Amino acid sequence: MHERDARASRGTQNKKLNHYANPKQEFIQMDFLQIIVGRILLEYLGASVRFLYVNLRCLLNDDDFTTFSGIWSPTGSNKKKEGNSSLNHMIGVLFLGALILLLIIFNT
Repeated sequence: MHERDARASRGTQNKKLNHYANPKQEFIQMDFLQIIVGRILLEYLGASVRFLYVNLRCLLNDDDFTTFSGIWSPTGSNKKKEGNSSLNHMIGVLFLGALILLLIIFNT
């Protein structure tokens, strides 16, 4: 009788361990987090920085303004859209890195 109870408790312990150590669930959560942070937030930050830079330059040179949608998702081929997306992402990463570096330097 005690042997059967011990086997039953080991079975429930293994089920609990398997529930918490599910690598597929962690992978799905990481993918979702990377999509949100990597593609949306950093790309939006990069597009915002580009928008400010282009329009401040236009103010100084008396050129036409560029809309945010022209920087975020331009019209044209998919190759142009992918290149624009990569550029927004790179500028977002550089801006965020520079901001963190400045915070570290001036807070010490």
